[in-house]
Amino acid sequence: MAASLPREIIDMIAGYLQATGVSLAPYAAVCRQWQPSFERLIYDSIAVYSDDTGDRLVYKKGMSLQSFRNSTSVSERGLARRALIHHLSYYIVTPIDLPTLVTLKDDQSEYMVENEVRKNNDVVFQSSIISLFDILAPWDKSLRITLELIGWGRENGEEPATHDFDSDFWSGSDSDIVPPYRANFIDDCHSQLSDVSCIDQLSFPRICDRSFSHRISAASAMQMTQHCAAITSLRLNLDENLRPSHLEHIRAGRQAVSHGLKKLPDSLRVFHLTMQNEQPWKAVMPGLNVLACEVDYLSQNLGALSLSLRKLSIHWVSLAPDFMYPLDENNRPLPSSTLLHWPNLEYLKLELPPRLPCGQWIVHPSPEDQNVIDAIEDWREIIINRDKGNVARPILDSEHFSRVLISLGYAARRMPRLSTMQYTVYLDEHLWKYYFHFSFKRERQTSAAEWCFHPSEWCFHSPYNPNQQVREAWSCRPGNQDEEELLPNRMRILKVDVSHWSPN
Repeated sequence: MAASLPREIIDMIAGYLQATGVSLAPYAAVCRQWQPSFERLIYDSIAVYSDDTGDRLVYKKGMSLQSFRNSTSVSERGLARRALIHHLSYYIVTPIDLPTLVTLKDDQSEYMVENEVRKNNDVVFQSSIISLFDILAPWDKSLRITLELIGWGRENGEEPATHDFDSDFWSGSDSDIVPPYRANFIDDCHSQLSDVSCIDQLSFPRICDRSFSHRISAASAMQMTQHCAAITSLRLNLDENLRPSHLEHIRAGRQAVSHGLKKLPDSLRVFHLTMQNEQPWKAVMPGLNVLACEVDYLSQNLGALSLSLRKLSIHWVSLAPDFMYPLDENNRPLPSSTLLHWPNLEYLKLELPPRLPCGQWIVHPSPEDQNVIDAIEDWREIIINRDKGNVARPILDSEHFSRVLISLGYAARRMPRLSTMQYTVYLDEHLWKYYFHFSFKRERQTSAAEWCFHPSEWCFHSPYNPNQQVREAWSCRPGNQDEEELLPNRMRILKVDVSHWSPN
């Protein structure tokens, strides 16, 4: 009787059961007539884990990699299932979970960062990625899937010569904290990866229920992306809980991203990048110098990559103020910059920290707070005491912000498809922020720029007003009267009309 039901009724049953959260696999096996309706829902978005022994509740009721291989084999049914898959979450299960900031080195034994626990994790990680790419390599390039890669430790464990401690961000000596572990390819064996053409979008998310981490190194993420031959979208989230003393790890991640940007496939059109924490211990302290050398290659390479993109979104990455459109020391375009052109860029969003890559702050404390900072002698006391060192930095570095907006203005004139540009700097831990927003409404052929400052009570006196060079870069209408507005939530908005938007 079940086999005689109309296809529409079977589809309704499948949809109802999916909404209840039950496993649909048993229903797909009822009969041949039920199989297509239920497999369409089963395979649309699936979770696959790299080993056969994991708890399926932990791995989102997914299947093992071997089951995935068998289900999508070169058979009539397997080829049909491939066409059903749109989103694949792959859990790379390593033997030992090594969370960050909760492990100390033993006093009695010598700790070695190159130990068997980390090496075994890397071996399993490497094998798991190679196996997945081998499975996907023969798939037809017309099958466009979104692949989400997630590192996952099977069991809690410890490295040799280490022990757990209370996971307090301020506790423990810097020299005693075990360096963060992130999975890597051994001896650059990523060259063994097969090239895959069916991956349309690739994502490396931040998993909040696993010690707020992603478990995959920046270098490995960039190396895997290089083998996605027809990728159009990359979402790389490297945000993680780190101490400022992990500066070497922070620099290595930044350098790996910078190096990998030059090797991304030409097909990439959308790029979302979130970097790891680059904050100093407290706002009273100098910022971190995250540059591995004197040259800021990440800023340069992001600027070069943007030329071929349709959408670029960057979060928590300290960058040079003119990374999009380089300027000279007088904020005038360099000769080479006038050749730049962004034929496809429609959306640009920059949410940046209030510091340059060299560690220089671009927002400053009040004169009273600066006197307090200058009088500090015991920085250790500032670090370990939660109630000390939390000064505000409400004063904008006007020269810096002018340079940013001049660079963005000249660049925007060379973006014929631009509809939205947003530049945001979060000023302090309370998330008071300054932002610039440009929008172009094609249906009305109108454009406007807004300089907005969201202050608290103590920084209301520090707005930003665009200077003449900024107005020239954006071709603001001559003689136009700016419109200033103070909203009930204390956000101050300065609106400036931009000339008829006809980019060069």
